[in-house]
Amino acid sequence: MIGAGWFLSWLSDRWGHWIRRPKGIVGPLNSGADEDTSAFGPLGAVLLVAVPAIALYEAVRRRAHAAHIALAASVPLFVLLLVLQSKWNEFLTRFLVVPVVLSAPLFAFFFRRRLPALAWIAVASFVGLQTVAQIESKPLHARPWHFTQVRALQQAQDPQVAQALAALQRTLPPHACVGAVLGLDEPAYLLFGRGFQHHVEFLPVTGAVHQAVVNGLFYAVISTGPDSTAAADFHAAGWKVRRLGSYWLLASEPKATTGVC
Repeated sequence: MIGAGWFLSWLSDRWGHWIRRPKGIVGPLNSGADEDTSAFGPLGAVLLVAVPAIALYEAVRRRAHAAHIALAASVPLFVLLLVLQSKWNEFLTRFLVVPVVLSAPLFAFFFRRRLPALAWIAVASFVGLQTVAQIESKPLHARPWHFTQVRALQQAQDPQVAQALAALQRTLPPHACVGAVLGLDEPAYLLFGRGFQHHVEFLPVTGAVHQAVVNGLFYAVISTGPDSTAAADFHAAGWKVRRLGSYWLLASEPKATTGVC
């Protein structure tokens, strides 16, 4: 599989689409595991290529059941239809879960004999242990169970959110209630705190200041995205607006103390 990976990388380079290089779309070749780019792993890749080939061979010899051929065709047919209407990106492999599950019963072809079955189990166990130990977002050697939320975000390669959360933790009183004017894809769960010590009220963009006053809030975290217009309303109402890194804004009422609502 390593050799096949190098061949595909070389072929993509010849087509002007770099993949595994320092400046490639998924970086240089490494020994880590990533949920976005590792897909089904080395064994999964072998199985998904071999199953259609075995089914075709059995069909030529007229020993294959029609159901076997249909299941074996699920992955190549799905991939063909996918590439005809989608441009490649590193998240596409997650859409292959359904056809892979459909073809999974045919993996029994590889377990007919005891020795090959033991070989598959041994290699699969090794790959599984290596994945747990070297997954890039939470490597075992870094002891992820000791991570703070900020450290976890940094490890997950989300430095902007990590910087915003660190600034918020330095500024917000320990048990303050906080309003939130955030976009749909922003990690609002971080506002509650690791021990859920903060009460959070989600505010509308229009009328956010009024709703904050009604709910007795003294702090509001505001997105720097399209909903950042709410920050101007807080500023006009006399609230102090400061930046939390480059990701969020924090509006605080001038007389805010502990911030408990």
